[in-house]
Amino acid sequence: MPLLETIGSSAALAYGLNVTSSSGAFESILTVTPSGVSQVNITIPTGYQHLQIRAHTLTSSIFSGTSIYFNADTTDANYWSVVLDSYGTSPLGRTWSGAASYLQWASGGSSPYAANSITDIFDYSSSTKTTTTRTMMGAEGSDGSGYSSYIQSLWKNTAPVTTIRIIGPTFSAGTTIALYGVKG
Repeated sequence: MPLLETIGSSAALAYGLNVTSSSGAFESILTVTPSGVSQVNITIPTGYQHLQIRAHTLTSSIFSGTSIYFNADTTDANYWSVVLDSYGTSPLGRTWSGAASYLQWASGGSSPYAANSITDIFDYSSSTKTTTTRTMMGAEGSDGSGYSSYIQSLWKNTAPVTTIRIIGPTFSAGTTIALYGVKG
């Protein structure tokens, strides 16, 4: 079983998600390996109840955000997030508007800068409630200390999510972004 699949399915269980499908877990929908581009567009197939993005991002830019948007809506005011960060031994709580979530926020060490994240997208096909996401992300800090984030986000729109746009700095070779789903 691939590492991203193992970690993601375990995270879903830790979140308390009822991950049931024909195989009893998330199913792989697609995997992309962008290199030399700063945007990835994903069209979501129908038939899933929840989605999950598992990402290993590599970029040449330090302290760069890799943002997630839905249905080509990149208007920051339409998104709201609550964040609990830890950088080294310093915790930080904050809120912001802009992007449904982030796959990479800060990283350091030497280029390419790496981050790993798991983002859950709940009830993405609902037309009666807003779309919420939950992201766990970790990276190496610029001073060698660890960086981690827990991000809870809201897209203030009741339209079903049909596309996901991931925008960041230019992705380096070795970046992997995988989309998984739980059959509905």
